[in-house]
Amino acid sequence: MERRTMLKVAGIGALATATTLSGTSMASAADDPALDLTRLLEMPPSAWGSDPIDYLFDVDAAPGYVAGSWDEADTPVGGEGDGPYGDKMVVFPGDWLDTAEAGYYDPYCLSASGGSLRIRNYVEDNGTRHSAGMRVAHPSLGYDVYPGVGVETTMRVNGTSPFGHVQMFMPQDDQTGGDRWHFGEWNYPEGGHDDRPYGFVHRMVEGEAAANAFEWSNDQEPIVRWPEWHTYGLVWYTDRVEFWLDGARLASYAGDPDSGAINDNVPVGPSFLAIQSGTHYIGEPEKWPKPGDNDEIEIARIRWMNVT
Repeated sequence: MERRTMLKVAGIGALATATTLSGTSMASAADDPALDLTRLLEMPPSAWGSDPIDYLFDVDAAPGYVAGSWDEADTPVGGEGDGPYGDKMVVFPGDWLDTAEAGYYDPYCLSASGGSLRIRNYVEDNGTRHSAGMRVAHPSLGYDVYPGVGVETTMRVNGTSPFGHVQMFMPQDDQTGGDRWHFGEWNYPEGGHDDRPYGFVHRMVEGEAAANAFEWSNDQEPIVRWPEWHTYGLVWYTDRVEFWLDGARLASYAGDPDSGAINDNVPVGPSFLAIQSGTHYIGEPEKWPKPGDNDEIEIARIRWMNVT
């Protein structure tokens, strides 16, 4: 099977037109102890969506291919995985390098217990880095989704190692069709666990340097931290994409049609939802996780909704 890696960019390009919503009152877990997992899970669905379908993780699954696998053609195994969540996701195989090509995706880093899906990130004594990733199926559309849907994930990171995490909509590799958005992605949350979560719209074109069409910096309010429980949302309209946090809208990106840059408008699909961890700092080996570094991503709920 040919090795493939998930695309990601390093470096900041010019920012395109975007709207960032300031002045929104939103407490972080550090400021408001009541903003815990119970409170987040009991909050009503965010105002952007309707018809919520929740993926919960109340059935324990031992480490391994708890969510499925890939066949030799690199396609999902028909919605039938080896574990209790095989109809919801497929796991990246163990011979894929991570995004930074500094470690490996390891299905045995993925498990479920205590009501959460868990991704363990660690470094062996010999320096081999282990993390995990997966494609997450929409309950009716499967692995090809289009404008009119969105997703929210309630999660935290136990630890602050130099591993990283990303939740992203990414175009299907075999569906380019000449559309200029088929080498782009938009991500929230994304970042190193020793830093903070950020939001991005990445434009990526084969043979050209990658850049960010939009960045939401966690230097802006509200400032959140990975070890806190939060609900992160990506919402896909026909004319914009939006970033949501704990039921409130952070930012909206509608492209910059006057920029002259490729990927200056909103993607049209089809795309898939990927959730993955891995070595975060691309091209900066001095920052890569070292033996003894480890942490765990804990996902309590993945919620799909239709855009209202």
